[in-house]
Amino acid sequence: MDNRLDAVIKADLKMIEAELALSSTMMILMVLAVMTLFMSILAIPALLAAIFFIYKGYWKLFYDSVFGASCGLYQALPIPHSQRVLSKIFAASVCGLVPVLVLLIVFAFFNVGMGYGLMGNIFDLIGDIGLQLGSVSGSPMNTALYLSSSVLNLLASDMASVSVIFLAITLYMVQPQEKRTSVRKILTIAVGWLAVKALDFPDWMLKQLKVESPLLESGVDILFQIVVLLVTFRMTVRMMEKHYQKG
Repeated sequence: MDNRLDAVIKADLKMIEAELALSSTMMILMVLAVMTLFMSILAIPALLAAIFFIYKGYWKLFYDSVFGASCGLYQALPIPHSQRVLSKIFAASVCGLVPVLVLLIVFAFFNVGMGYGLMGNIFDLIGDIGLQLGSVSGSPMNTALYLSSSVLNLLASDMASVSVIFLAITLYMVQPQEKRTSVRKILTIAVGWLAVKALDFPDWMLKQLKVESPLLESGVDILFQIVVLLVTFRMTVRMMEKHYQKG
């Protein structure tokens, strides 16, 4: 990896390390609350707090360090906009994924500690996130391939989602100050939300076509997410370049 890109990714991750730690802690607290029935009332506040800290991480990455109070540092970085945008997308993906992984790991360990078998727990978790292993051909190779593609799908989907969010924020912020009305803000949020929902299009299309091949579904989904990621990434980079040339 380019040393400059590596350095800016480390800087972006350091920027959100507090949000990562706090959101992960809230996820652990949520598991503790669920496992301890008399404290279960704390589960929802803990989840909301985790979501808030993830949002704060996104806010630092996509707004404050690019258009807000810390944008001077962003402009001073001697690297191309493509690397800056890629770093933001990668760091935001980590910000969203790490707390979820912490949740799953802690939940798994608690279940094992309470007497459930590790393998049974893993397959329960797989079932919960929608991996229908029973519909995959019985070959161990096919099962391993499907699990691998599902992990890749999760990563691609996460990066595509945060790239869409970054694009929506950039689209709003690069407009002239006098055009940043509340209506435009609402429209930008609506467009961003619709774009994120559009990431589910491959699943919807394959269901309409009644395709019943998990491997094919996963492959099409990964390809679609990658295309969305590349397109939104490129659009964000171009808007950034024009914006800072004017500035």
